[in-house]
Amino acid sequence: MRWIGFLMIMLFFVAACNSTSQTQTKASPSTQIKKNNDSFALSGTALAAFEKYSDNRNFVDFKAFFVDPHGGAWGRAYAFDSVDKAVSVARAKCEKFGNACSIYAIGNVIVFDQSASEREAVISEYELRLPNADLLNLKASILNDVTIRENLSGKTITGETFGGQKFSAEITTGGRIYVRLLDRKLNFTRSDQGVWWVKDGHFCRKLSYLNAGMEDCVSLYKKGGKFAVVNQNKKLISEFTVLGDIGTVAKYSPPVAPRKSASESAAKQEPKPKGLSSKQYRILGVMTVYSELCAQFLGIGVGNTAFADIKDHYKSSADFNKGYDSLKNYLSYDQITGLSNCEDYQNKLTKLHKKISN
Repeated sequence: MRWIGFLMIMLFFVAACNSTSQTQTKASPSTQIKKNNDSFALSGTALAAFEKYSDNRNFVDFKAFFVDPHGGAWGRAYAFDSVDKAVSVARAKCEKFGNACSIYAIGNVIVFDQSASEREAVISEYELRLPNADLLNLKASILNDVTIRENLSGKTITGETFGGQKFSAEITTGGRIYVRLLDRKLNFTRSDQGVWWVKDGHFCRKLSYLNAGMEDCVSLYKKGGKFAVVNQNKKLISEFTVLGDIGTVAKYSPPVAPRKSASESAAKQEPKPKGLSSKQYRILGVMTVYSELCAQFLGIGVGNTAFADIKDHYKSSADFNKGYDSLKNYLSYDQITGLSNCEDYQNKLTKLHKKISN
């Protein structure tokens, strides 16, 4: 346990881990996009960002990806109700840091080297994924200003977008809305909040960062116990149900696993790692995920093998997992800055990895 001492200095860095924000740093040489045989191949942080973007489980339609082939900047957008919105937001994110941004992918189709007409064909086919609303069947149940408030004000709802993004939301009587995004197993991933109002028979909302913080107004149709959400282009973008009044139901409802007896739990429980205090384990968890953010966005880290070994070594520590989870959601962000301790954490984790590998 001679290596415990150097972990004590981690305490100094905890506050720094909370200084991350959702922006991208200027590209370093390691983030350039390489050109091979008249086409560009992503590398560095752009490649890592695109690999995450390509995962349809977390980055749902509609989505687009832009790159600057000269400077290595990139921008991505996903979970929009139109291809045009996704393209516009992804371009704007890239142009914050790049001077020559071009579209790289529409959905999961790489269009970087395609002509304008070929890209338009890809967009046209992609847009077919958004179904037309069956307005003839829905028209009789369209909600107006009064019925929107009656059905939604003070309620908790849960639903799914056409692209497969599951969500829950609390719609307060005071005009606030709190949204939680869920994965396919209904586990919480991240949240947002904003305001909602009713205007000319439409439900309107404006969130802090989801939908790029843009104002959005939709029509609502009720059929049985389900509500259909239809955008201004008459497309069915999501469906939801009302769970009940706020405070009377769970914020989100993950599947409930069968309860185990105390003897079964004790028999399967792994021994906890020894040698560190609970606080030190939490700090180590924070340091590990912080360093992963450094590797993803700045190219500074101990490497995938070392990260995997460290997380596996401490996986039975609830405190380590708690510290790791405190920043884990940042791994799904498009851009991050404020990572000022990357090299220091890289050095500490490199030493730690050597110790636990011996």
